[in-house]
Amino acid sequence: MTTLTIKSFKHPDILHYEWQTTFLAETDDYLVVSSKAGRQLTHYTRGAVFTVPHDSIEIFMKDQWFSASFDVVDDQIVSAYCNIAHPPVFLENEVHFVDYDVDYVKRPETGWQVVDEDEFLENSIRYGYSEELKVRVYKELHDLIQHVENKTFPFNEDFLETIR
Repeated sequence: MTTLTIKSFKHPDILHYEWQTTFLAETDDYLVVSSKAGRQLTHYTRGAVFTVPHDSIEIFMKDQWFSASFDVVDDQIVSAYCNIAHPPVFLENEVHFVDYDVDYVKRPETGWQVVDEDEFLENSIRYGYSEELKVRVYKELHDLIQHVENKTFPFNEDFLETIR
């Protein structure tokens, strides 16, 4: 099994957080990794290390502006967390991506909803996002919502079977 380090950055190159994960699969369109319960997530922006209490499957789309993390319990997806992010850069044993704050999240109690839009607005000022980038982020959020509504990979019913 190949261990990878996932590194998230704030625009343009400020290390935000990172964690270790295990390579599962790769196609021309995406990379799939698996992270086990108990892993450590180093969150540089908050100055803290968190222990993640659940297993997850993460998808890094190569040509689309989102990544998706699915929390898995007893082989069932129980929640999803999608980052609007610049397509990743793949290094030898690392995956780097720039996180643009806005997320689309599915929780059992609320269903799908957009979160952290306030962070996006604050960081667009703090990090000087161009008008073009701000428009692109909202376009990509709209496209992500369409992927979910249309149940296209990785948001289809056969997701777990698709990646095995």
